[in-house]
Amino acid sequence: MYEKTWEKLPEDQKRIIEAVGRNPFQTTGGLTQKDYQVMMKEIVEKGVKLHTPPSDEAEHWFDRFREVTRKWVADLEAKGLPGKEVVKAYNEECEKRGARCVAFPPEWK
Repeated sequence: MYEKTWEKLPEDQKRIIEAVGRNPFQTTGGLTQKDYQVMMKEIVEKGVKLHTPPSDEAEHWFDRFREVTRKWVADLEAKGLPGKEVVKAYNEECEKRGARCVAFPPEWK
């Protein structure tokens, strides 16, 4: 959101946006596996063609995502923010739920 737009909002709307922004999953309930399956079925039925790359190609892309994560975390930590700690916690939560965070650098485990 543009800062000028934010400044024009009433305080009650700012509080709602801040609450949702802090934890969207608490507010929305998140995207469950069941929801995901329904969503994917619907988009395929509407003509979207899905492509799953070969695993070696996917890993090439994941390596690039991991580089972005490393740089992002380094920038955050240079500002004194706990970037690596947060990304590690996020990865742990993903793993608990059976999801793989492909942008998570494996050497951080």
